Amino acid sequence: RVSWLKLVRSVDILLLNVGHWHHRRDPGFARYEEDAEAVTRQLELQLKPSAHVVYRTTNVGHPGCESAARPLRSRLEAWSALAPEGGDADLFTWNSTAQLARQTKSLKDSLFRDPHSWRGPPLFEAAWAESAARRRPDFARRFWLLNVSFVDQRADGHVAGAMRAGVLGSRQRFPLDCLHYCFPGPADYWALALVNLLRRQVPAARQRGAAA
Repeated sequence: RVSWLKLVRSVDILLLNVGHWHHRRDPGFARYEEDAEAVTRQLELQLKPSAHVVYRTTNVGHPGCESAARPLRSRLEAWSALAPEGGDADLFTWNSTAQLARQTKSLKDSLFRDPHSWRGPPLFEAAWAESAARRRPDFARRFWLLNVSFVDQRADGHVAGAMRAGVLGSRQRFPLDCLHYCFPGPADYWALALVNLLRRQVPAARQRGAAA
């Protein structure tokens, strides 16, 4: 029932990201693994045999980003700013979905109690790699997880910075966007990371396919 699946049949490289919209339909992320499984299963069926899939990980937002003038010192600093009072700030290390399932209910409840559930998506995105690994070997070796979590340090460069400096931001009150980027820098590194991955992995995947 995914409308865009019919559009992927002719692509050579599919760049995929679910991002922060998922929690609007699944606030507790209880269906995240199931959704990843359903999508990878359909991609295995719909994509041509030579197509490659890249899942780009999701970055967290930064409260108060309109005042940020430089990157943060670490990812932990970004995640700590989102931790609820009394919650665990050091949650940015990826876990498998099985590990997350074994966590206590109180910890799982605390994962999302930041202002906009910004920590939710990154914590569950390992499900994409795990799901792809369960597909046919020829599909699994053409599926990669592009880890751009280093961009979590970039509290600067968000749309809110432009809104605050712009004419509209000075005359009217708009919700400040501290999730999306617009200034040069952070989003450029997504592209550079993607190019680096493709230059390294596509030839290697073709070589493994020829040897299989």
